[in-house]
Amino acid sequence: MVSTKAAAAVFLAIAVVASIVFAQDPNNPTNGYNPKSFETSASSTNSATGLMLGLSLNATTIRSGQTVNFSASEYNTLDVTNNVTASNSWPLNGLSLGVCGTVNQPFGMAVFKGYYSKSNISSAERLLPYQPYRLTSCPMILSEISQYSFYAHSSKAQIWGSCDPEPCQVRVVSGSTAMNGFWSAFPILELSSRWTFSPGVYTVAAGDEWGQLVLLYFVVKP
Repeated sequence: MVSTKAAAAVFLAIAVVASIVFAQDPNNPTNGYNPKSFETSASSTNSATGLMLGLSLNATTIRSGQTVNFSASEYNTLDVTNNVTASNSWPLNGLSLGVCGTVNQPFGMAVFKGYYSKSNISSAERLLPYQPYRLTSCPMILSEISQYSFYAHSSKAQIWGSCDPEPCQVRVVSGSTAMNGFWSAFPILELSSRWTFSPGVYTVAAGDEWGQLVLLYFVVKP
């Protein structure tokens, strides 16, 4: 068993190394990126499904310690009910809406330190918005979802799957979260530490299970 002093020493060493790594991150400086060119909203429409995935931020520039809010939604662009078969063509791994995952929603979000495009974001490491190793009570998560039936010109949908009777749920397919920092996890010790956003550029991604991916950016100033 690891002693309290030894665990504290290891934790402190990891924290020092992590702070050095973040300070030397080549993606961190804002040089070459003009925050005024960053947008607060973006969307992508899948012609095969008729669904539009939208992503929005409340700000493109914040100060260290301030909070950035971001939200995403899936919208049926058709003027008729749109029955879309569930898929598993996620554009990125680890997309979620919190510690409980996507919670029956067909999309998720993630934040990355640095400026990334669709061509290289798959190699980036997402920042944890929630504290790991914390016991959390999650809402009912369906074991299987077969279809989403979207109302015409709406983000509201019926969810069909592992339930009786069906549909299992009727809900607005949207989600939001807020962050002013992130968590680092140390699995060996089952410890975690919270960090505020350091100055630099950050990428926010939203992706759905039909392969759509939307990116936005914000800058943190000292």
